[in-house]
Amino acid sequence: MPRVGDVINYAFLFDHERAAGLHEGKIRPVLVMAVVERRVTVMALTTKGDASRPGTIAIPDAVARAMDLPAAQTSLVPDALNRFEWVGYDLRPRGPGRDHRFGRCPPGFFTKALEAIGPGAVPVRRDV
Repeated sequence: MPRVGDVINYAFLFDHERAAGLHEGKIRPVLVMAVVERRVTVMALTTKGDASRPGTIAIPDAVARAMDLPAAQTSLVPDALNRFEWVGYDLRPRGPGRDHRFGRCPPGFFTKALEAIGPGAVPVRRDV
C-alpha cells in the first residue's frame, strides 16, 4: 500500500480525457493525497513546466529532488485528481527492473498541495 506523500508512476486520466471517452491517460508521476482502506486518491504532477494549465503550482527544486523528480520545471496540478482501488491497473513501472515508486513529498510541501485542492475538485474514478 502506498502512503500519503508517496510519488508513484501512474497512467493519469484528466477529467476532459474521461469526458472525451478515453479510458487511459498519459503515464506520469502522481502524488498520493489520501489512502482510505484500499482507496487511493492521487494528484497529477507535470515535469514539463506546463504553465498553460491554469492553477499549476511550481515545485521547488529541493522538493522535486526529494520526490526523485527532475528539479527544473516540475509542478503540481491541484485540480487534477484520480481515485482508484489499490493495487490499480494503471500503475506503471518506472523502467525495466524498476517498480512504480519515486520518492516522497516533504510534509511541509504536502500541506501546500493539500491546501491547493479547490472545494469543487472531484477525482476521476478509475476503477469503474
